[in-house]
Amino acid sequence: MILIADSGSTKTEWALVRDSGTIVLFRTAGYNPYFDQQVSWSREMTGWLNRKGVTAEVERIYYYGAGCDVDHHRNMVKKVLLEIFPSAKITVADDLMGAARSLFDRERGVALILGTGTNAGLWNGELLIKRNLPLGYLLGDHGSGAALGLRLVKAWLDRELTPQVSMAFEKQYKINVHILKNEIYLKGKPNYYLAEFAPFLWKYQTDKTIHAILESEFGKLFDIHIKPLLSNTEDKIRATGSVAYYFQDMLKTTARKRSMEIEKIVRYPLKGLVTYHMKHMGT
Repeated sequence: MILIADSGSTKTEWALVRDSGTIVLFRTAGYNPYFDQQVSWSREMTGWLNRKGVTAEVERIYYYGAGCDVDHHRNMVKKVLLEIFPSAKITVADDLMGAARSLFDRERGVALILGTGTNAGLWNGELLIKRNLPLGYLLGDHGSGAALGLRLVKAWLDRELTPQVSMAFEKQYKINVHILKNEIYLKGKPNYYLAEFAPFLWKYQTDKTIHAILESEFGKLFDIHIKPLLSNTEDKIRATGSVAYYFQDMLKTTARKRSMEIEKIVRYPLKGLVTYHMKHMGT
């Protein structure tokens, strides 16, 4: 029996693959060691597994997580998993590796994650041979939910939004300056909070100001994050993540304006990861 996880800042998707081939899916809290001090899904995971009574049967675990791009963070996750599954063989890698395997299997191409954060890399079928530098929403992450939310908030504060859109924003999120400052400066996860505004941008994307925000962020996404990864015109681009999924029409249009093409967009990479590991057992 194997357990596969795709963990982002907002949520963690799990797939328990039984020896019979039956797949059980479940979801827990997300985790990103750059923002979270503790592994937030461990208690949920333990409770779920105890109810199912399958802990001892899990032989292999493949965990792909946001922020697991350095040894220290990978070891943190592995330690928690070993406490729950002491006899399992555990592999921990970052979410970009998971996205690449899910989207391309062993083909070559540029894998893009566009959700709460942004990450991208050139995959040669076995390894990520080139990566962009993930700097987080304050320094980079163009096109991500958090970066889009930050741009929206700044436009609202600077009174750049039309009165109708500004009023709609305040009403939908019951927001004011005091609430905003509290969420951004005093609470622990401002990136999650800002990413919650992405659906508003999608809803009002035809508004001139909102459209300009989206056009600017997605333009920078391709110019700064994607273009440097392309070795030749034949490199395919495939994407995963909630922002990529919901804004796919605009993303594809933005790419075409730059003579690029997004070949495929999936909301979640977990299904592709299950297929990958069942196909390449032991990898």
